[in-house]
Amino acid sequence: MDFLFRIKDWNLVAEVGLPPENTWCFSVFGDDKNGYSWTVGGYSIETGNFWGSMGDGGMVLEGKDCVAWKAWDGVELLSIAREN
Repeated sequence: MDFLFRIKDWNLVAEVGLPPENTWCFSVFGDDKNGYSWTVGGYSIETGNFWGSMGDGGMVLEGKDCVAWKAWDGVELLSIAREN
């Protein structure tokens, strides 16, 4: 079985700013020249960073590096059965 995330209507930081305090979300970072990546975590207004614990010490993404975000509850999880 494959799982897919459907994420539409991203919140572009340049248009709407960063998310509210403690929002769990998908965050996109990078640029057109070097490409984009994503991560999942919460946002802290106090530190201005996204944070997450992935079992290996966690991660931090500085808010200034985020180009788009989508709150976790706005993401649709789909499952697709593979044909054997």
